[in-house]
Amino acid sequence: MLDRRSLLRFAVVGGAGAALPPALYRAARIPSGTTVAAVRHGHQPLAVPPATVQGSSIPMPLLPTARPVAGNTYRVTARAGTVRMHPTFGPTRVFGYDDNSGRGVTTPGYVFQVRKGTPTRVTYVNALPAQHLFDNEVPDYMHAGAPVRMSTHLHGGHVAGLSDGNPYAFPAEYLPGQSQSVLYPNDQNATLLWYHDHSDQITRLNVYAGLVGLYVIRDGLDTGTEPNGLGVPGGPYEIPIVLADRAFDANGQLFYSSDQTWIP
Repeated sequence: MLDRRSLLRFAVVGGAGAALPPALYRAARIPSGTTVAAVRHGHQPLAVPPATVQGSSIPMPLLPTARPVAGNTYRVTARAGTVRMHPTFGPTRVFGYDDNSGRGVTTPGYVFQVRKGTPTRVTYVNALPAQHLFDNEVPDYMHAGAPVRMSTHLHGGHVAGLSDGNPYAFPAEYLPGQSQSVLYPNDQNATLLWYHDHSDQITRLNVYAGLVGLYVIRDGLDTGTEPNGLGVPGGPYEIPIVLADRAFDANGQLFYSSDQTWIP
């Protein structure tokens, strides 16, 4: 796992904990009758944070920061919604996160900005629909139309097993209307982590649908502002980028196919 200090050296982020050489993967075969949208690469310029940010503790103005309900306690709701994922498209149906501040659903989810040594309590509420966004891809043993389970995991976080989204600790996971309460001690050095759904057998579907977000731990050296103890660029030069592989149909909706071939 790379912490932010290593990231500044290598400028590489590995999704889901691993990076696969392109030669090992063959793209999905698209079912007949499916029209996939053609989008011109580089259509939208990279957004760069403005010179003035929202105070020294919020150096990420492009991704909305989660607002606590009190102190270091947060309540985040996973629900269905729509976002504008590309200027070519209209609203795209997604699963995303809502911090219940009235700003609505977003994906990537609201950014947690926390301090090293100050524990964070989070309640993740499952308000997802009864039918999955990719219902045709749900494993047979769950059957189509099954309620959408969720269990959130802080990827790379130093947390106890009961707060890790561990399906062995909570095999039933969390159904619509249920909540998962976790405690993140934030006892590690400043780093950029990400949180995502970790439901057994359907992690790929829930993450693809949009249940991902960033979690930033700050310390006395890595403040995200300038000057800082690391002597690295901060403020407007700290640009948050989330890379995700997505396919869309001709209507601008997420397209998912499990018909993939791995080359040994």
